[in-house]
Parts: sequence; C-alpha cells; structure tokens
Amino acid sequence: MTGAPATGETSYRTVKGVPTPILIVAASAFLNRVGGFFAIFLALILASRGFGPGQITTALAVVAGAGMVGAGLSGWTADRMGPRRTLALCTLSTAVLSLVLTALTGFTASVILAALLSMAVQGFTPVAQAVISVTAPVDRRLTMFAGFRTTFNVGAALGGLLGGLWAESHMDTLLLGNAIAAFASTLMLLALPSTLQERAAGSGSGTVGHREKRALSGDPVFMAFCVLSGITAVVYSMHLGPLPLAVTDAGYGARTYGLMLTANAVMVMCCEVPISLVMRRFPSHVVAALGAACVVSGMAVLALGPNWTVIVVSVLLWTTGEMLVAPTASDISAKAAPPGAVGRYQSFLGFCQTTGMSVGPALGVFLYGVHADLPWWSAGVAGVGIVAGIYFLVRARLSHPATATADPDTTDGARIA
Repeated sequence: MTGAPATGETSYRTVKGVPTPILIVAASAFLNRVGGFFAIFLALILASRGFGPGQITTALAVVAGAGMVGAGLSGWTADRMGPRRTLALCTLSTAVLSLVLTALTGFTASVILAALLSMAVQGFTPVAQAVISVTAPVDRRLTMFAGFRTTFNVGAALGGLLGGLWAESHMDTLLLGNAIAAFASTLMLLALPSTLQERAAGSGSGTVGHREKRALSGDPVFMAFCVLSGITAVVYSMHLGPLPLAVTDAGYGARTYGLMLTANAVMVMCCEVPISLVMRRFPSHVVAALGAACVVSGMAVLALGPNWTVIVVSVLLWTTGEMLVAPTASDISAKAAPPGAVGRYQSFLGFCQTTGMSVGPALGVFLYGVHADLPWWSAGVAGVGIVAGIYFLVRARLSHPATATADPDTTDGARIA
C-alpha cells in the first residue's frame, strides 16, 4: 500500500492488502456462523421442547422482530461505545444467552431468551461493516465487503452441515456449540485495536457535534435509499416463501428447490468477490440499480411459468442481483456516512434489509394464495420504481458536495482516532 495516513490517523498492518481489523472481524464472523446453530435450527429446538406449531410461529415472529431491533440499534451503540466493545458485547451476549437458553426450557423463557439472542446475533453484522467502512482502502472497499460476505456465507454453510449432524442425535446440547463458537469469537475480537473508534468530525465543536448526532435523520435521501434496499430485500426473500410453493406445485418437488438454494450458495461463495473486482470500476448508482434490476427480474420471470429454463434463469438473475446489491449497498453507506456516524448508517441499512428479509416470505405467500402469479407480477411492477429510485437517489446522494463524507480517506482507508 502506498501513501501515508493523514496527521493523527492510524494505519494498520495488512495481509495481502487487507487491514488486520477486517481480517479479525471476518474471522470472528466465520466462527459465529460456523456455530450459529440458533438461527438455523431454532424451530427444531422449540419443537424438541414440545411446543406446538402455533407457539413456534409466535416465537419465530417475536425473534424476527427482535433481530430487526438488534440490527437497527447496534450501529448507534458502536458510534458511542466503539465497534470493538460493541462487537464483543454482541458475541459475548450470544454465548451467555445460548447457555441460559439451554438450561431454561419453558415457553416464555425460551421466547424471551431467543429474542435477546436474536438481537445480539443480528447486531453483529452492521458493526462489522462499519469497521470495514473506516479501515478498508477506498478503491478496494467494495471487494472487502464482498469478501466479508463470502466468509460469512461459508461459515453459515458449514454451520448448517455441522449443526445438522449434531442435531440428529444431540438436539438438547445444540446450543452449547453455539455458545462455544460465540465465546471463541469474543476472544478473537479482543485482538482488535483498543483505539478502533471512528473520530467524529469537529469533535471540539459543540455545534458540529450536535449536527453529527442528527446526521442520519438529516439525510432523507440516504434513508430513502435504505428503504428501497429494504423493498429489494422483500422481493429477493420471496425465494424463501412463494418460490418453493410454485416449484412444488409445478411438479418439480422439494429436491429441485433444494438444488436452487445450493446453486445460489455456491454461486455467491465462488463468484461474489471476482464480480466485485469488476464492478468496483463502475459508479455505485449503476451497480446498485443493475443489482436491483436482476433481483426483480429473477422473480418477475417466474410469471412465465416455472419450467426448467425459467427456473435456471430465475436463479441466475436473483443470485447475480444479490452479489451486486449486498456489497454495493454497504459501500454506498460507507461513502454517504459523515465521520462519527458510520455505525448508524450501516445499522439503518441493516435494519431496512433485515426487515425486508423478514416480511418478504410471508407477504409472498399471501400474494401467492390470492393468485399464483401475483408475487411475480408484483415484483415486476414494483421493480420499475425500485430500480429508477435507487439509480437517481444514489447518484444524487453521492455527488452532492454538501453532504459527502467530510474527511478524505487515506490510501489505507484509515479514519481512526
């Protein structure tokens, strides 16, 4: 890496150009996901405790809502406590709550503990993305977001495999593995620099400090972009709701749907980083709009009827859209956030996306119940507004000199006090 950091800023050692804080949070996220049995097997855990379908549905709804809150609040906490402490709080809470949830098996206790656990789990990612935002080299930040997601997804895939093998004969101790992984992740986070805290602009000025506190609420264009990202997530998450119904109703069976999910996972893990190397050369508004267009097209094409050709095209489109949208949205948030507010910006984006992923499957199933083609037509119609909105909002937001990030990034991306 070339160039020197600005006065008062901290640079970090790198491994092949990746700052050490990013390597640490990526490794911590990997451990969390490898042992993330709570998120994958919660329904089975609740069922093993003798709870009925109605109770499990209620519990899952509460847990989903708590996850949205966790994603939405963690960034605010990080901007005040610092990302190192906030990340450690998330992972340590995950470990402790997993242990307590193992011991307390009543319905009310299970729901409350699972909700708190969901807040801790979902709160991790926005803060990790804030760390990437302020430590990654600007010209490679998009790729580092993609790399973080790849590490995260590989961990999730291994976690599903290991958890499935464990749960088959040891469901009662499954959460113990979750706790062990979270404790290990917490220990790893202790290696983060204790000074890893983004410096607020003009920290010596009360006026500027007040303005920084209102940074997000005073940025309606960015907030509108996040809302559109959340709606994009609603469309994308229909692959978890009406899509399996459509595939099985067409006579292809659950195996075909399983192959679709496998193809999606393999493509994301193998292709997201290489695609980011190409896409980082293009303007963010172009990449974000193209990704949204792929997502909505991947769902809209199913209106033609789920045959093999349509299924393959659909998976290719919405998976490509995922690989374009996810890292680019995080990069846009990093570019838009003023100093001292990166955590809040990443957190609000995470809140909108998590909400969309939670709402989308149920909404899609409801529309499918009204008419089998309604989810796909709705995706196509909504997609026109989503794509146009993202294109023009991002272009306007990132080109506006009055609201652009105040501090120029150094070549190593450090904006750390």
